[in-house]
Amino acid sequence: MKTIYIALFVAILTPFSHALEAYQGQDIPVESWRCGAPLVEALRQSDPDSLLNDAAGKLKLKESLEVISQHNIDFQVAQMGKLSSDEQALKSKIETTFQPAIVHRTDLVSAQIILTNGSGMVSASKRNAAAKVTPNIEQQLFSGRDCLFATVAPPYGTDSYGTVILRFKNDRGFAWGSIYTGWTWTQEVAQRAVTEPATDWMKRKFARQIYTNNHWGEALAIQVITHIRAGSSIRGKGVAYDKNTVIAELLKINKSEDFWKKLVAHRIAYIEAHYTDNIPVSDLSFAQFRTLDAATVVSWNLPAAWSAKDGASFIQFFNRTE
Repeated sequence: MKTIYIALFVAILTPFSHALEAYQGQDIPVESWRCGAPLVEALRQSDPDSLLNDAAGKLKLKESLEVISQHNIDFQVAQMGKLSSDEQALKSKIETTFQPAIVHRTDLVSAQIILTNGSGMVSASKRNAAAKVTPNIEQQLFSGRDCLFATVAPPYGTDSYGTVILRFKNDRGFAWGSIYTGWTWTQEVAQRAVTEPATDWMKRKFARQIYTNNHWGEALAIQVITHIRAGSSIRGKGVAYDKNTVIAELLKINKSEDFWKKLVAHRIAYIEAHYTDNIPVSDLSFAQFRTLDAATVVSWNLPAAWSAKDGASFIQFFNRTE
């Protein structure tokens, strides 16, 4: 009888404890101000697509987002149907061979604070500071001012956010990502003005295109294959390509940077990352500055070991135009 009780107890707990990957760290409660929490709260109130089914609030934040992500992956896989041999090879290359770059772009002033204050990157909410960039619609949709943002796929990030490249380690902490920013999704998908308040309907629909970082490789592969089949691109932009030959071209590329540069140039792969926890400097692979800013960076008196002349130093400089 004791064995039966134990089995029943495990069966009851299993749906609520299986999800978190080892590298995601301690889970946290679902509280409105936390990055991503409004999406979970809206689905707890009404979940017509059965993404979460957690009205009783048994799941914490990270696990809730991961369950939503898994449902989104399952839906997209079913929509894609059977892959051709070339599509399967491309999917494998994205998931296992070439991990996408995770990049946070910022300005010199912010980079100095991040690298010298000892606590790394901390969200505006946790610092009790005014958010300079995050629009109000993203605050309403998913508590954007508690998120630390990055791009997933572009090797050099998005230069409109600043000249400094902070490259995240691929296996650091928990994050979720969306195909659209909240700003563009509101206008182009929900077709609402960004000055109007975000509704629970918007939050539920926005949750339909989010993926946690343990699913990013597969989510990007699905995105790429779906676009190539249609001969389309993200938001109808990017360099034109031939859908009949582009997969063969991608499969021939043997450098990760070149592979992602091509996908991004055609605008057929992109995720905006939203990190839910602080990011210490130790979770960055490198910090890259323009060569013309070298004198400024040297004046910060950063640890000498960060600038070791071994070809793989933490502090790096570039002359590219990106």
